[in-house]
Amino acid sequence: MPSDTNSFFFINEFKNRLIHFKSDEEKFLLEHYDIYIFPFINLDGVIFGNHSCNLTGNILTENPIVSKHTTPEIYYLLKELKIINAKQQIFVCTSIRSSLIR
Repeated sequence: MPSDTNSFFFINEFKNRLIHFKSDEEKFLLEHYDIYIFPFINLDGVIFGNHSCNLTGNILTENPIVSKHTTPEIYYLLKELKIINAKQQIFVCTSIRSSLIR
């Protein structure tokens, strides 16, 4: 089970509703938009218990300096988004995660 359980269930349900659409709204989304889901961009950090950091200890949620060496997950995600945006303008890009209250 992922550490960010609420986000996991939200994305999983969103994906399932798009795959098995029943409503007109879900059908509209699929007919008019390309939807890309990039799950767990900091998998290396999560494996070691750092849910907001990557393996090098860089906090990915606090406006990181994008570098191929220190934040490769952000670097390659942005590179992929630029490729997608060159083909078709990106309408919405968001990060879905829950926050822990400490």
